[in-house]
Amino acid sequence: MAPPLALLLLLAAATGVPAAAQQPPPLPMARPGCRDKCGNISIPYPFGIGPGCFIADQFQVFCNDSASPPRAFLVNTSGTYQQNSESSLVPGGVTKYPFVIDWSANPREPIELMDISLARGEVRAYGAVSSYCTKSSTSQVIKLQLTVVSPSKTSNWPFTTSMERNALVGVGVSVEARLATRMYMDWPSSDSWLYTTCTSDASDNFRKPINGSCTGNGCCQVPFAGNSIFQVPLFAVSFKPENQTRWDSDKLPCLYGMVVENGFYNFSSLDLSGYEVLSKKFPRGVPFVIDFAIIADDGSINYEGNPYVTNGCQDIDECKNPDLYPCHGNCKNKLGGYDCPCKRGMKGDGKAGTCKEIFPLVAQVIVGAVCAIGFVVVIFLIILLKERRKTRGFYKKNGGPILEKAKLIKLYRKKDLKQVLLDSNIIGQGFFGKVYKGFLGNEQVAIKKPKISGVIFGDANAVSFSIL
Repeated sequence: MAPPLALLLLLAAATGVPAAAQQPPPLPMARPGCRDKCGNISIPYPFGIGPGCFIADQFQVFCNDSASPPRAFLVNTSGTYQQNSESSLVPGGVTKYPFVIDWSANPREPIELMDISLARGEVRAYGAVSSYCTKSSTSQVIKLQLTVVSPSKTSNWPFTTSMERNALVGVGVSVEARLATRMYMDWPSSDSWLYTTCTSDASDNFRKPINGSCTGNGCCQVPFAGNSIFQVPLFAVSFKPENQTRWDSDKLPCLYGMVVENGFYNFSSLDLSGYEVLSKKFPRGVPFVIDFAIIADDGSINYEGNPYVTNGCQDIDECKNPDLYPCHGNCKNKLGGYDCPCKRGMKGDGKAGTCKEIFPLVAQVIVGAVCAIGFVVVIFLIILLKERRKTRGFYKKNGGPILEKAKLIKLYRKKDLKQVLLDSNIIGQGFFGKVYKGFLGNEQVAIKKPKISGVIFGDANAVSFSIL
């Protein structure tokens, strides 16, 4: 006999085989024969690694497998890329403005990916942090970045920097971070069509910063390209120049600017102190969002998988996820969606939560009360009918029909004798009944009422009387 532990292991193995066999195969995310991952980053089609695996140039991905973990980059350096530049400035009127950095002297670098979401139509990528630091009493160092996300050549494949999911953030004392179309500094900014700035308090009005707050006290934030009604194909993050070294350069030497995904950056007062502290905090950059979409015939919001791959969509059961697909009635899954009729006795829209009782509570109470009263009346009538039938039966048993034919005998109804059958008129009683004495009209009578029922001449409804 096998020991208990061995039996448990055998049972687990036996039950595990059919469970594994019942697991559906994973839905395809990449094109057949193409890689679908770079390290821990999923690369779903229309993106792809290698020839024939992507839909257009801006969706081509390079995977650097030599990194640990592997890192993914957008390859298209002709239309989607970043440039980073570092320059020295001399305050006190020595550096002349506008100060323009020669972008052609800087190499184009591929944009590194963080993740890709087909459901949201978004790519999250790393963007560099720009800085403007006082290095000494006679030297300032500025590090700027330019990001280019060129729209697709066809309207079927839009690929643009998200106007809603990004923000311009500035960090520092008396910082004015600016969006620009090139890497430069000037008084004032000459990019009128992309004039978006973010300003914190001036140094003489500076108050103690509050961690987590980015409302102008050491940290400021505004919507990305807030005054632009057009898609922004490229942007740089620059600063308003300073004519002199900063008064607190020994403690707060740097200003920072960045385009970052809404909600990602959480301001800390520690980010103000130290040289290039924020750039060191995010050495690979901060996430920003790129929007994309592909017009495809397969797949929709009621399916899971990849709508851009043949047979890549599978119907989902919306009833199992009420947080995303609300239903305040009876949820019924169907191909490509779900139905939600109201529960029995209700009408309205179950998805919108407008189901209401067909009969309101007041109507239900009234109907219930009427039914209850009707039931009581019916029961009363049934009992009354039974009593009448019972009385009629005893009347026949005691010879009532025969007495009706006798001309010398007068028959009385029970109601005619009520005036005599009173407790005050009892003159005697025994085992078989009570005897009453009274008047019927002008005649004095004695009436005997039996108390034993079910016997001829002994029913409580039958009486006998004599004229005295």
